[in-house]
Amino acid sequence: ESSGSMRITPTMSHLPTDQLSPFLSESFSTSDYLHHILQAFTLGGANTSGEKNANAPNILPVNAPSSSSVNSNSATNAPSGQMNGSSSGSAQQSHASGPSLDLLASSSSSSSSTQYALSLTSSALHKLSQSLSHTNTQIQHHLSSSWGVLTNRIAQIDELREAHANLMREFQAMERIMHERRHFNSDEYRELETKIVEAHRLYAIVSTLRLVSRLLEWIREIDDGDLLRRDRVRCTKLVMNVLELYDERHELHGIHVVQESVQRVKRLQEQLKKEAQEQLMNALKQRQHMGISEALQIFYEMRTLRAEVTSLVAHAIQDTKTVLQNGLDPAKGDDITDSSSSFTQRFARHRSGRTSSGGGNPTGSSSSFDMFSNEAKTEYLFRVKEMFSNIHSLYMDIWHLNHMLRKKKCPDTQLSYEQIVIREEISRESVLENYWSSMTRIVTQEILTAINNIQFVKTIFTQEYPQILELFTEFAHKFTSYTEFLSRSGSSTLTPSQWITDSMKDIQQEFLIKCVTRLNERINGIFTRVRPPKNLADDNFSYMSMVDVRNFGNAVIMELHETKKSTTLLHQLSKRITSVLKQFSVQCETILIHNEAAFSVNIYKLPNIFQKFNAQIFNGLCTICSLISEIVPEYNQHPSVQKDLQSPLVTAKEQARDIVTPVFASIQKKMEDILLSLHLESYTSADSSEVSSYVKQLEQSLTFVCKEHLKLYQKDSSIVKSLSKSTAERLIQFFVRQISLLNPLQEEGRIKLANDMAQVELAVGSNLFHVEKLGTIHRQLKAFRKLLFMETDAIASSKNELVEEMDPLLIAQHLFSRVPPGADGLVLRPHQYMNVNLNAYNQFLEENNRDAVYKMLVRFVNEEKGKLQKRREEHKKASTEGEDSEEYEKWISEGKTVLATIGDVVKGEIAR
Repeated sequence: ESSGSMRITPTMSHLPTDQLSPFLSESFSTSDYLHHILQAFTLGGANTSGEKNANAPNILPVNAPSSSSVNSNSATNAPSGQMNGSSSGSAQQSHASGPSLDLLASSSSSSSSTQYALSLTSSALHKLSQSLSHTNTQIQHHLSSSWGVLTNRIAQIDELREAHANLMREFQAMERIMHERRHFNSDEYRELETKIVEAHRLYAIVSTLRLVSRLLEWIREIDDGDLLRRDRVRCTKLVMNVLELYDERHELHGIHVVQESVQRVKRLQEQLKKEAQEQLMNALKQRQHMGISEALQIFYEMRTLRAEVTSLVAHAIQDTKTVLQNGLDPAKGDDITDSSSSFTQRFARHRSGRTSSGGGNPTGSSSSFDMFSNEAKTEYLFRVKEMFSNIHSLYMDIWHLNHMLRKKKCPDTQLSYEQIVIREEISRESVLENYWSSMTRIVTQEILTAINNIQFVKTIFTQEYPQILELFTEFAHKFTSYTEFLSRSGSSTLTPSQWITDSMKDIQQEFLIKCVTRLNERINGIFTRVRPPKNLADDNFSYMSMVDVRNFGNAVIMELHETKKSTTLLHQLSKRITSVLKQFSVQCETILIHNEAAFSVNIYKLPNIFQKFNAQIFNGLCTICSLISEIVPEYNQHPSVQKDLQSPLVTAKEQARDIVTPVFASIQKKMEDILLSLHLESYTSADSSEVSSYVKQLEQSLTFVCKEHLKLYQKDSSIVKSLSKSTAERLIQFFVRQISLLNPLQEEGRIKLANDMAQVELAVGSNLFHVEKLGTIHRQLKAFRKLLFMETDAIASSKNELVEEMDPLLIAQHLFSRVPPGADGLVLRPHQYMNVNLNAYNQFLEENNRDAVYKMLVRFVNEEKGKLQKRREEHKKASTEGEDSEEYEKWISEGKTVLATIGDVVKGEIAR
């Protein structure tokens, strides 16, 4: 009372369940009953229509006054009629049956109205209390045996919802009025307050019945056998509605039939959950999106979506770890592949046999099982491939799960299931991204663990790394189309290619080290068995083995071939092979003999041991260059690899060329010395059919050198071919130069020289290189043979054509032999003009450019012209008139023509 408010609402948990019993009686009309209670509180206790519901309990006093007797000034009451069960009709009838509480407020000075209201209320509540006095046993009996009656009663209560609201509003108005009158009628006020509390209790009972009705309606729909088969999602929604309502409203906990039904629903919930879990797993394996969708929706309705998805991903991660452990350890994992059982058993027997025998050969059938045989390696690699396939299958399960999580949305919030699952995650990673991160980490860790703990695995992964990498690359690339989340901006997760690099980097490094080690061991094996001779008389030495060199080259090719399918590995290995090949060249240089005896060829003796030893080194270098060069075109798609392989080959070829070039230079010098002796040959009165001595010597020397010296070197080597060609060019060019410096020749001498030219061409072509393939040099040789037999006038008239076919210097040098001899009867030659021998003149031609040579010849021509003119004048003075003047003038004129032709040729070349 001190608070100024009379609002009293009892807690629902305090309502006794036995108060529900009267509502289950077949003869009890809830509508009429509550209507008469309303009439009592509105002072409209009499039903003026004179009609009475036969089923309505008599809760009003017999002598209850009508509305007119209470207040003569009130309006005439409208007939109320019998209740029809509708809420609107009840509300209208309640107000039509008598005056409202306003009547009570208008007669505040009179206590008779209050007394009457109290008597009506007391009588009504007393009757109600009597009606609600059945025991809890009766309630349980009716709830378990008469569902139809209960449903009918609750339906009637639902229809009076509006009447309930009106009743509560009247209660509140009465509270205010009585609060104002409490100092006049304190006893009546307290009594009315008690009755109002009872009315609240009545209203709470009605509300509880409505909850029971709703809950049992849901349960009845759930119990429909077809619903579970037809629509499990709808069934799940009803189950969750029942359980949530039961958990929220504690007043339902005391009702036995509700408790039994809820327990049955809980069991159904567990069944639905288990079936949804099985459905999800089967749908993921079969990639059935409809099944995945339904299972996820069931979890969503059960409010366990995030927990189920998290649990499934966690199990997938654990399964991934188990698959890896069983797949990598050859003694485990018969569940990896059906064919792995025999391999696993053999490995286990092998391991146990080694243990039991103290590291010796195992007993029994395991004794013949070689764990490092090709068969064992092949079986294990197949096992690893199956392991990767199983892991990929697990990933695809999660991918399809994540795909459906993104598609399914909550109908209320329009949030995707994926957003619902990850919104509580700190990292905000998707389900798929979370699994990918875990999977990549676990795969890397388990592989390294297996390598560190199992020697067989370490051996396979290092020795067969290219095949392992191929399997791993194929495995990782399967994810390329299913890792779209990696393209998200700011993603720190490894891409498949990064994963390969990160996971295999340690193994790859060890593999590369082993590759280089294997190749270096072969190099060491080659040079360990090589012992250079200390001197020419040393018999205790050994040559480089070409078999070992060839095996080394094939090993390099094999290492490259095994890594060909992996671009990254191939590039890494090619860089290291570059160092290995350079190391081979360095070792060759270390044992090479550099003294003069190793490079100076004696064309009359067999090659010495120094030359033979160096020749083997040359052949070794050429063998490596040949083997590696053959495979370079196979790597056209990898320019950097080609560059890596060609770089050390350039060094090796230069080194090989440096070995053999001095040998060819020595041979060339010896052959040039022989050709120089042609100036000692007599071409004046000789038999034109006889071969000159220098030609014979040249032929014999070239044949001996090629047969005994040059055969030491690989003739199919590009270096030997190149040097042979250049030597042949040099000898023919030198020979033509020397014959262009011969003294004037008569017809017999020209014929003999032409025969010598043919023999020299044959000797050089049969031993070194075919002269007809020398191009310009061969054309000059042919042109000079033609020049020998041309008249001076013909040369002068066709000098331009001759210059196109041969070196102008050769033309000029030959024409000097046609200049008239001097007073001493000798014809001066260019080297004689320079006052040097032929060797010095040849050296002058080699060391100076053509411009300097031509200028020297111009000076020579001018001096000869002056000398010729002076001799003509002296001849005129000394001779008598008419004595040989005509013949001498012809001779002088021919000399002028020759010098003029030389001058024109030389000056033309200078101008050009």
